Amino acid sequence: MVKENQNIDYNAARNEYLERLAKNPGVVSVIEFGKIKAPGLSDIDWLIIIDDKKIQDSSFIFLNNEVSQNTKKAFQHRPIIFPKKLMNNISEFIIPTKYKLHYGEDFNLLKDESINPYFRNITVGYEFFKRQKSLLRIPNYQKLTKKKQISLFVSIANHRHNSVFSNIQEIVNYKNEIEFLRNDFPTRIFTEKQLSNVRSFSIKIISLIEQCLDIEMKRKFHNLLNLKIKKNKNVDYLEHIVFKNRKTTLAKSLGLFPILYKMDNNNCPKEFNYFPLKYSIVKQNRDILLQIGLKDGLIGDLGFYNWFPVTIKDRLYKIKMNLKTNFS
Repeated sequence: MVKENQNIDYNAARNEYLERLAKNPGVVSVIEFGKIKAPGLSDIDWLIIIDDKKIQDSSFIFLNNEVSQNTKKAFQHRPIIFPKKLMNNISEFIIPTKYKLHYGEDFNLLKDESINPYFRNITVGYEFFKRQKSLLRIPNYQKLTKKKQISLFVSIANHRHNSVFSNIQEIVNYKNEIEFLRNDFPTRIFTEKQLSNVRSFSIKIISLIEQCLDIEMKRKFHNLLNLKIKKNKNVDYLEHIVFKNRKTTLAKSLGLFPILYKMDNNNCPKEFNYFPLKYSIVKQNRDILLQIGLKDGLIGDLGFYNWFPVTIKDRLYKIKMNLKTNFS
């Protein structure tokens, strides 16, 4: 049976974290995306714009023991941290959506200034899709709390805002079911079987999204389909779209994404320069985060999971958290 404590004071959490951030001269803006539609389930999504030259110590960004448990519950993950010097490129990572400015300078994120909205949408869609398909695999899915499982379903339903997937009719029915699930979360107890059925529906939607991506890649990049797809120990690239619990599988055409991102600018066809450019922006974002002592908070991972060096301490922490999940 699934039911969790919904007693979160979101306004108090915002105020506590904002007070902490506003003390640092390196914080340029604090921006919130989305709304709290399901108290107790929803979390607060923030984008923090920084001037890295004015940040000596990034510890103020961490939600450590100095903040309340209420605030930690309201912010289930660290905010996105993005440098002001790269703000001219922010539209390559965010599909325009409503937001609320809590602090500082307003960069008008409703204005779409992407140099190629189609490439932006397909890369954003691929990045979220790849992570979601991996999380739906049983070994990963079972490590998620029930709350995070529902949050995963909500994130899959959000693909409906991406024009690349506008022809997937089933995503509307899926969205309605997930809205029902989310809205009932505070008052209803969900059985494991009910959530398992939603997971099955989610796998169907993810497969349709993959099919859509496959069609788009074959249409737009047909001249590159003969390129050799580099083998990956974490992913099997297959001719057909399938879902396996044992290992993440992707349509072979999607193997072009890492190739495109890592193309040398001098050898990359001009019409595809968008990809190495976007990759270079994430690298700059990563380097700045490392310089100020952060190993999390990237604007996007582009489908790569090795942006930050992993220490022995990091590995031990991951083992500890896995054990905690398995025995909770």
